Amino acid sequence: MNNAPGLLALFIALGGVSYAASGGFTSGGKLQGCVSAKGTLRLLKSGKKCHRGQQKIVWNQTGQQGPRGPAGASGAAGLSSGTSGTIPVKVASAESALTAATATNALSLGGVPASEFTRRDCGSMTGQIKGFVTIPASPTFPATFTTVPAYSCSGEAVEAKREGQGSYQVRFRGNPATIAVATVNESPSDLEAAFAAVGLLSGGTWLVRVHNVEGNVDKDLPFSMILP
Repeated sequence: MNNAPGLLALFIALGGVSYAASGGFTSGGKLQGCVSAKGTLRLLKSGKKCHRGQQKIVWNQTGQQGPRGPAGASGAAGLSSGTSGTIPVKVASAESALTAATATNALSLGGVPASEFTRRDCGSMTGQIKGFVTIPASPTFPATFTTVPAYSCSGEAVEAKREGQGSYQVRFRGNPATIAVATVNESPSDLEAAFAAVGLLSGGTWLVRVHNVEGNVDKDLPFSMILP
């Protein structure tokens, strides 16, 4: 129990000296002691009893919380905002990547190596080829426009048809070229036997005729066209 007169006698006996209690003198967060009739204090271990003629006293090990102190001075204002920046991402190697320093597909597009890339540019004045096609001319070639494998700067289809023996129309859709060159693809033994003449009929459509040099007779021989 708490005993105010006993505590007063305790502090008089201690003479204002502070003591640290340890070694099992606490019970439930409280210190225990025994005070004799002469005011002598003896700390009491937990679970022990005071001697005859002594009075047991108990007090809190931790004092009551004191009043809240005044607020401290305000600190200096921080920066309004941080410095913006970017976090670099370094990719040393990758099996497949849209953008990478080194990747197995970095130099190809859709499986096509960079060495085979062709930039479609119909307005270039630097000599870039605007179209190319090889026509496998023969008496059985279709008489109506048929799409053939070719390149055109417009990205549109290239078509061809046979008008008659040795006479063909080739149409480069959307291609603005006004100059074309054609050559006959012959075997070495017939290299001087024929030539190809080409003329522009209308926008993108060309007439190509393959002639026999000796008899000036049209011949169905394969030929190639280039639009510079």
